[in-house]
Amino acid sequence: MDWSPATEPFIYDQIRVDEAQMSADELRIWKCVAITPVKWALKPRGDLTGDFWVVAICGRSVIWYNDIEDGFDISPYSSFGEIDVYYAGQYELRHVMQQIIERISD
Repeated sequence: MDWSPATEPFIYDQIRVDEAQMSADELRIWKCVAITPVKWALKPRGDLTGDFWVVAICGRSVIWYNDIEDGFDISPYSSFGEIDVYYAGQYELRHVMQQIIERISD
């Protein structure tokens, strides 16, 4: 397998592609939670990859890009800069935004 960590330009490109596919509601929420992409730790998996790109913060959860699985996911965090739980959902960003909308609606 020829794998390399996601680069910042790749993350921005992925966000642009996914934003174009979002519904109006998804995009509205996205604009409220999005941050400038930044690397956060996730032990021990992040040690192998050089950490993961966090692209949004929503309450006590972050939306991050899992470059091992090639998709976005949402995970809780307890300490700023550290993702608490590894998930391998392989979601498009709009699917994660739909999860956020469902959480808000419940």
